[in-house]
Amino acid sequence: MDQYKDGFDPARFLQQMDEIPAFLTELPTGEGEDLPPLVAALQSLKYEEDDPDACAANYKDDGNFNFKLKKFRYAVENYDKALQLKVTKPDLLTALYWNRAAANFQLKNYRRTIKDCCEVLKIDPLHIKACYKGAQALFILEKYPEANLWIDNGLKVDDANTLFLELKAKVLAAEKKKIRDDRIRDREAKKLQSLRDAIKQRNIKLTPSNPWAGDSVAKTPSGASVSLREDGSLVWPVRLLFPEVDQQEFLDQVEEDSTFGDILRLVLDENPPPWDEKRAYNTKTARCFFCDPESKSIIYEASNALALRRILSDQNYLVENALPVFIVLSYSSDFCKAKYLSQFEKVVKITD
Repeated sequence: MDQYKDGFDPARFLQQMDEIPAFLTELPTGEGEDLPPLVAALQSLKYEEDDPDACAANYKDDGNFNFKLKKFRYAVENYDKALQLKVTKPDLLTALYWNRAAANFQLKNYRRTIKDCCEVLKIDPLHIKACYKGAQALFILEKYPEANLWIDNGLKVDDANTLFLELKAKVLAAEKKKIRDDRIRDREAKKLQSLRDAIKQRNIKLTPSNPWAGDSVAKTPSGASVSLREDGSLVWPVRLLFPEVDQQEFLDQVEEDSTFGDILRLVLDENPPPWDEKRAYNTKTARCFFCDPESKSIIYEASNALALRRILSDQNYLVENALPVFIVLSYSSDFCKAKYLSQFEKVVKITD
């Protein structure tokens, strides 16, 4: 009587009554909820049948119950236990494989679904539901030729089945799209390989060595990136930095044979930037520079007569993220020598 030492509690009394099978009104339905001990003991008795078919049928019933509650993992466990027994009845075996296939489909275990559907069709080749569910799983896994085979087998059983006809239309459409996408992907892969080969042939060093693999390719604000023309020439985007005024300019398409004079003329002479009101920067006074990738004490100056290709192939130049970057300084400004170049121990002029 210890349960009543604190007095009679109606709520506690009802809870205790729910633990007695005779008074139980419903089973726990929540995930992880344990059955009352007496109920669990009684339930286990039905699995002690000497007849494996009868025991398997009990497991099947529990699996179906869990399936209705959308407890698909528990349902699969029930069907697993049933199928571990030596079931002799073909109808029962078919039902167990089919039910487990349906539960696994809900759990998105599509390969297991297909496997169980195969077992069903071994026993009952005319099982239309197993044929359809297997075709569905194959479609989701993008196994389109196999899905078509299953659909065709289903249509042999029922040639007017709208489910199979609708699924076949989806499979054919997806198959066409995949073929088209694969062709585009192959074409793009070949173009990219040709681009990489062209860069390698010119001894141009990239960092990272394959920026396309990690989607590290830098682009200009308008989205331009390095490309290979049909004639085999490279076209580069170029970024120009103007540290004196803290500005930058981008060029989307610079042919590799363009000289640095051409580049500066386009940016400074033909389209003078609004920030250069005094026209301190022009092709006569401005030069392009780049820093040594290994030594912070060395900076290189590219002659305006040199082609972009020459500098990109220079052993001391490193193209980061496939976007060439150059520093632009004007010798007409005190900033060039007195402030910027004075930071370096050595200025190397490249003239050929």
